[in-house]
Amino acid sequence: MDKMLCPRCQSSFYTVDPESDLPCPFCGFILKEDHFKKRMADRTLVQKECDLIGSDIHIHGQTLDISEEGVGFEGSGDMPFSEEDIIDILVDDLELSCMGKVVWTKRYNGKFRAGLKFLK
Repeated sequence: MDKMLCPRCQSSFYTVDPESDLPCPFCGFILKEDHFKKRMADRTLVQKECDLIGSDIHIHGQTLDISEEGVGFEGSGDMPFSEEDIIDILVDDLELSCMGKVVWTKRYNGKFRAGLKFLK
């Protein structure tokens, strides 16, 4: 049984078949089969203050989740980064300071979310 996290409503649920299209039981969003292949590492829901720093840009927000491969981030205002941008990720409470690549971004209601992959 695999634990899933809906990218729309952020609710977690379990499934025995992550290899097929799957509706979220909370909001009905359809998670496509290829969505599961992108996330092989287990993610832990962690909300900590976080800073993203790029050339001439410093954004303060919070983590949504974290894994061995990356972190989910939420901030207010416009998303100043684009997919593929390389930025510094700082999470003082987790003693995390590393470079990361912006993998995806989404905007909604004056906020934005981003998926960041750690660069080793």
